[in-house]
Amino acid sequence: MSVWTTGPQGPGHDPGPQHAAPSRSARPVAHSQSASSPKARPLRHSQPAPWPNAAARRAAAEDAAAGADRSATDTTVRPAGAARTAGRIGSIAVNLVLVTALLAFLVLAVGPRVLPYRTMTMLTGSMAPEISVGDVAVVTPIPVSDVRVGQVLSFQAPTEDQRVVTHRVIDVVTGADGSVSIRTQGDANAGPDPWLARLEGDTAWQWRFTLPAVGAVLRALREPVVHVALVWVLPAGLAAWILLGIWRPAGRGRAGA
Repeated sequence: MSVWTTGPQGPGHDPGPQHAAPSRSARPVAHSQSASSPKARPLRHSQPAPWPNAAARRAAAEDAAAGADRSATDTTVRPAGAARTAGRIGSIAVNLVLVTALLAFLVLAVGPRVLPYRTMTMLTGSMAPEISVGDVAVVTPIPVSDVRVGQVLSFQAPTEDQRVVTHRVIDVVTGADGSVSIRTQGDANAGPDPWLARLEGDTAWQWRFTLPAVGAVLRALREPVVHVALVWVLPAGLAAWILLGIWRPAGRGRAGA
């Protein structure tokens, strides 16, 4: 297109088509991107992590030390717990033994002196299966006039050693003077005893019940080895147990808690 301008040449001068000369300083025009083209992402340069300061290094060291302590604690909790369980079991066992010994002493030694009963240890099996060897027969007093056939009595046999026998009455003989004599037989024996035992006094002792195997325990306690163990070894063990409980380190106690 032709453009008319006023200039020094005057009107009517046709300078010809005007073309814009490219400028060296002109920058290329940036073309707009379509919606479908991917957006350019800015490059991110990785930066090295800052060196921790003294406080951070100290905190990390404390965390590491705490983790080591927890690991050591985990390894010592189970042994400490097992030792404590074994100690409890041992304490219960010792207490049971002591309670049993105390009850046996009260029943066998104190009771017959203050209560109306006696204890007889069976040395033979003549009254099996009712009363076996090693059992303790508990007998109570009854009037001689109440003795009947079928009762089991403890009495002194008319022999040189006058041992105490516990047998069943198979016959009751009353003398002209009012005395009472008995014929007896053990339940496990094939025949009657070779005597007629006279009951002295006004009281006879009738069997009531049996403490199984208590007599065997009493005989075992009279053995020299067992006697030494009870008099010396058991007290020493109890003393050591008490001292061990007092001396137990506090650290292990906290670990096992």
